[in-house]
Amino acid sequence: MTEEGTSMEQKMAPSRPAVVTLVGVVIYLWAAFAAIEAIALFLNRDNAEWTARYGVDEIVILAIAQTILAIALFAVASGIMSGVKWARVAVALVVAIRLAALTWFMLGHLGHGAFTWSTLVSLALGLFVLWALYAKDESDRFYAGYA
Repeated sequence: MTEEGTSMEQKMAPSRPAVVTLVGVVIYLWAAFAAIEAIALFLNRDNAEWTARYGVDEIVILAIAQTILAIALFAVASGIMSGVKWARVAVALVVAIRLAALTWFMLGHLGHGAFTWSTLVSLALGLFVLWALYAKDESDRFYAGYA
């Protein structure tokens, strides 16, 4: 006669490390900010100053792109929180693109005070996300547990 606990070994998935949870929350915040930017662009597409400078078509295209970005970031954050391996790779790609864009932005606005500091903080946050997902043993064990 076998006992239930010993005959049926269940493989328990590892618990999510706090650093992975923090990364998921950061990406959820990025998704929320992208959604807010999309809403602001849609609401201000008739703004005279903006339309004179950029044109309505460019503002609407940017708003649509921000909406798609918000949805994609939300999906990636959900994947990160649940331990899906593709989400880890997607975060690396998104953060790499974000770091390149931030570096380009910072170099274009060097010496403008707040722009430089906010960009440096964003760069540091992106590097933290990469470090948390790829340089921590807890993260590796968490994602390996869902193989």
